[in-house]
Amino acid sequence: MSTLLALPDDIIVGHVLTRLPAKSLIRFKCVCKAWLYILSNPDPHFVTTHLTHTSRNPDYECLIMSVNKFVRSVRSLSFPHRRHSRWVEILSRSRFAYTSVHNAPEHSQMIGSINGLICLTYKRMFLFWNPALGLVKTILPPQPYYGNKNFLMKLYGLGWDHAESEFKVVVCYRDQTLLHGVVYTSNSDSWIGLDIPDTFFIRCIMGNTATIVQGCPYWTATTGYDKFVLKFESASNHFKEFMLPSQITRTHRYNVVNIKDSLATMAYLQLPGAMVDVFHLDEEYGVWSKTYTLGPIHCCLATLSQCFKYGDEVVFNFAKLLYDPKTQGIKVIGDGHWDFVSGYSYTPSLVSLLGMKSLHTESHWTSLSAVENSVVTPAQLSLRLVFGRLLLRCFGCD
Repeated sequence: MSTLLALPDDIIVGHVLTRLPAKSLIRFKCVCKAWLYILSNPDPHFVTTHLTHTSRNPDYECLIMSVNKFVRSVRSLSFPHRRHSRWVEILSRSRFAYTSVHNAPEHSQMIGSINGLICLTYKRMFLFWNPALGLVKTILPPQPYYGNKNFLMKLYGLGWDHAESEFKVVVCYRDQTLLHGVVYTSNSDSWIGLDIPDTFFIRCIMGNTATIVQGCPYWTATTGYDKFVLKFESASNHFKEFMLPSQITRTHRYNVVNIKDSLATMAYLQLPGAMVDVFHLDEEYGVWSKTYTLGPIHCCLATLSQCFKYGDEVVFNFAKLLYDPKTQGIKVIGDGHWDFVSGYSYTPSLVSLLGMKSLHTESHWTSLSAVENSVVTPAQLSLRLVFGRLLLRCFGCD
């Protein structure tokens, strides 16, 4: 009877485990004590090697999406009411099937996904979340912006500095007259100030959600009849602007997306049988080139939202539909409807940040609310001091 040859541990760990999906590695903790130790306390080299292998495998790519699910409830027999709840869903490219992974807080918003970590905003705070590991870290904005209603978040985005190997969160606040910028860096676990260019004052950002390409967030913006893309360069902490293709008119709908790790724009008319023009940007010269056309797409009620980074499949908003340009067919990927708030390319990973804690669903969101309520803003502190002095005078102690 033949016996199986045992592979050396360095081959198993360095060349086998590093190529397996993160979900499988989590299950493999129960194989033996050695694997339990390796996978529970992975060294940085193992995490980086695993991320390199899995992020380059198109079969592991997913879209992670923040969606509103519409649920019918009845307040009275006469007036049915449609309410929504915020969910996070993962759409697998290999199976074109989606999975609901978490009932996210009602007021949360996903702002980016890089290297398996998700960044969300929740009650003016920021959260780094690894869905595969179930770990989360809370980031409080710096004073005087946190808890101060005079400062509104104009835009925010997630970035990755390749040179420093660190995550960045860029935030622009607006008061009555000025814009103020700050950047969070994960290596220092702190915020630094950010210079806002003068031309940025007259711009109107169309929504806060950014598209991420090669670690840099991009926002669509407009001023008058001009449409452009605003980029935050994660390495230099500077903003850069690019005009959108001149072929896009006022009657066009358009989305800025990540296609094969480059910035692209999909432009179309929301009509039955519409064709979708895809433009790619040459950032060195600031020139857009029309690369190909998709369609016809016989679905005018839904809008194009996002596409896979390693493929050309396009996901529709509102209806759970997916368009495959190779077959020019539309595929139903689930039942019901969703309101696609934001979506990003996502590959599960073992990446974590110092200070991350285990996520216990609703109990963690409750504790976050307690954290927010416990923070005293400068305005609240001033009121407390005034009230305290009044009490001292009333009792003759002043």
